Amino acid sequence: MTRRRAAESSAQCDTAPGDPTAQPQDSRESLRDPHENAQRERRIDPRDPRTWSSGADVQLTASLSTMTDKQLGRALAYHKCVFRLPKEWWHNQHTDRYESCTAVASDVVKVNRHYYLNSTIVSPGPAKHVAHTLQFPLSLHCCFTKWHVRRFLDARFNKPQTLEDLGLKELPGQQGVTASMAAWVFMVTHSALTPEEQLAGIDILEPDPKSYRQALHHPILAPFWVKSAKKEMDNLWRRNCFKKHLVRDLTPAQRKLIYGSQFHHKIKRNTETGELKSLKTRLVVMGNQMKQGESYVDAFAPVPRSTAGRVMMSLAAALDLEMHCVDLSQAFIQASWADLPEDVQQVFIRPPSGWDEDPGVVYEVCAPLYGHPASARCLHYTLDKFMLESGFEKTGF
Repeated sequence: MTRRRAAESSAQCDTAPGDPTAQPQDSRESLRDPHENAQRERRIDPRDPRTWSSGADVQLTASLSTMTDKQLGRALAYHKCVFRLPKEWWHNQHTDRYESCTAVASDVVKVNRHYYLNSTIVSPGPAKHVAHTLQFPLSLHCCFTKWHVRRFLDARFNKPQTLEDLGLKELPGQQGVTASMAAWVFMVTHSALTPEEQLAGIDILEPDPKSYRQALHHPILAPFWVKSAKKEMDNLWRRNCFKKHLVRDLTPAQRKLIYGSQFHHKIKRNTETGELKSLKTRLVVMGNQMKQGESYVDAFAPVPRSTAGRVMMSLAAALDLEMHCVDLSQAFIQASWADLPEDVQQVFIRPPSGWDEDPGVVYEVCAPLYGHPASARCLHYTLDKFMLESGFEKTGF
């Protein structure tokens, strides 16, 4: 056996690199060869399941009944399908009971001539600290369990015929996101876990999304960001911060005062553990597009330094007084343009990118919004007026 291996190794070394009869020593070499890739693409027949060797080759319109367990598992893993599994499938070692969970298909393995689908548990949060993966058969062939992937798909999606019936209708890069969002929306609306518990299993190093589009493409947090953005817009409309106008109804001078807007996303974390606590979305006016004298008169607003806070704490300690702090929710829109000593220019904004709105619609800004250069100045004058009316006296600046 040793001599035979040595002879084979010697034959491979003696073969010329350009020899067409040479066989690759590793399948990775064929993947790196463009000629081999082109030959492989020609061998793939979308109508012939026998030519589907990877999950990307499986057609979305192919019948599930004609797929082998290996093809079905690879297709589900390729599209990163997310499943809300019944409680009989998983025993939570953290709580020592059977619970439902949400898992993402990751890969396929072969054990004793049968194929199993490996899935990564993404919910609930405590699952992060115990068994992180699940492995269950793709068809009924094991005597120790009645649960398998095909039976779950029939029950969850009402006997689907193709991969499209599972919600896989987008481009390959988007299909996993679509299935993931549907599963997480189902989890959020039907799970008994609190939002804090649902977010506890997310990586503590998860970065803030740079745009609303990026937030919508997150495989796990997308439904949370959608809910946060909707809450922000509902609050703004409820506080009469906007008036809806059609662009065609505006004058040429008003059309020059239309600016952009965007969502700003922030992940709130536990200060002690670093785990995700909540998601915050804020609508921001793109004030960098505005010019002083056209869109606003003045942007100056006095800002207290940290020295003022230390002075207040020193006085409270010396006089044995109690101090209270308050966090104003949506502080800027609590202010009123009428409190400014100067006139306020009427401005309009376009709905943020990705937000569902009728075409040709803009919003008139009726309240100080984040991003507007004069919002901080307006809040200062509103707070100043409130303090004076409450009996306080102004000292210093």
